[in-house]
Amino acid sequence: MTTHLRQESCTNELDLSAEDPSTVKVLLQYLYQDDYTRGTDMTKLMLLEARLYALARYCNIEKLAKLVCVNFNTHIQKDRPKAIFPEVVKAIYNSTPASDRSLRDVVVDLSISHHAEIFTSQMMEGVDSFGLDCFKKLRYENKKVHDWAIGFVCLKCSGKWFTAPLYEFCPFCKAGSKDHCEED
Repeated sequence: MTTHLRQESCTNELDLSAEDPSTVKVLLQYLYQDDYTRGTDMTKLMLLEARLYALARYCNIEKLAKLVCVNFNTHIQKDRPKAIFPEVVKAIYNSTPASDRSLRDVVVDLSISHHAEIFTSQMMEGVDSFGLDCFKKLRYENKKVHDWAIGFVCLKCSGKWFTAPLYEFCPFCKAGSKDHCEED
């Protein structure tokens, strides 16, 4: 990404050919109108906003990134789209670096506060760092481990942790659930 930005600073060109055309269209709309059309389909909107946020950060348009973050937080808190939530989480985690906590913290906070509604094993598939972020948040904020969490001990490395029953692998040595872990 930094190579592209260095190239842009030398040539005054920014290559967006690899980006989703609908996201680029919304970016251009923002550049001309200082706002973007949100639409009414929450599924499409939240996925669009996840991609738009990443594109705004990539293009170094901080005002747009902040606007998208505020709008995304409002939409996801209001609608809590459990059917597409895993898709939204994957879009965020696959398009932002671990150091960029803006949208990541929104979905982690929502997952913890509404775990019974939206927490599924699908949210963990392919985005291991999302599960780790959820449980780090619980630990670092000294929150009570919820009744849905189960204590485990790793038979391989003796590590102990709490996790949802659908996500049973050792966070220390990554040993699989059935072979190396048992309830504590």
